[in-house]
Amino acid sequence: MNNPILIAEDEASFRRIYRDVLESQGFTVIEAVDGQAAIEMAKQHQPALILLDIIMPKKDGYAVLTELRADPATRAIPVIMFSVLGEKTDVSKGLQLGANDYAMKGMTTPREIIQKVRTLLNQPAAKLQEPPAPDIYHLRIMPTKGDAVIFQKDLDLDKSFDCPKCGNELNLELQRATDRQPGHWYVGHMVCPGCKNEI
Repeated sequence: MNNPILIAEDEASFRRIYRDVLESQGFTVIEAVDGQAAIEMAKQHQPALILLDIIMPKKDGYAVLTELRADPATRAIPVIMFSVLGEKTDVSKGLQLGANDYAMKGMTTPREIIQKVRTLLNQPAAKLQEPPAPDIYHLRIMPTKGDAVIFQKDLDLDKSFDCPKCGNELNLELQRATDRQPGHWYVGHMVCPGCKNEI
């Protein structure tokens, strides 16, 4: 495959996760940190496939997908939409706008990601091997994200994502699940990098 895979995602931690997975299977990866950059890179590099986040700066994933599908030069590029939202309405809207597939960030296993990519690229999956993955990822939660408020409420946090004990900003720690249950690549909890408090 000569053309790269484009990851359009503003959170560096998630870009790293999917880049590691794809590169471990021999794919070339390029990255865009906002919606406008995603459109420009898609037109410039003509990627074989795009992993597209819904919530991004400048232009969200829906606007990016709409523009890609309206341009003859990018219309046929397969797109997998990624989000932590996972609501049926979000899935339906993405598919109606022309997405080829949909997956939840952090909940789709490396094997499932590669299978989705290979299926859309019409590549055989018979020799697929589970790509190596770190035991732990630490992710910073962006308070301005649309789903962050819901997440904060679920955790019963009063001051954004600050540690109740020391006030430092909490991180989402994703630890590799040992039981490998279907649909669960990592189990997550909030940790404070200062006092090591866990929520």
